[in-house]
Amino acid sequence: VLMNKDETEIIQYPIGNERTSYTIPSSIQTIRTGAFTNCHNLQSIEVDLTNQYFTSVEGVLFDKTKETFKERYELILDIILNEKIR
Repeated sequence: VLMNKDETEIIQYPIGNERTSYTIPSSIQTIRTGAFTNCHNLQSIEVDLTNQYFTSVEGVLFDKTKETFKERYELILDIILNEKIR
């Protein structure tokens, strides 16, 4: 995983990595937009319990308020469900 020098920001998760899960370290404060784009094997993202900025619910990444990523995830889930209904 590509991080900044201080290991406080995730810049890019390696595309093509075969792991199905990843744990965000406790030191991470920010995650660059698109850091997990095209990581098709990645099925869940967990967060170190001591991380002060992020959390994970059933493998889905959220900020600690559970709002920032929640909206994006719900939109994706809504699209998937609508496709299955068709």
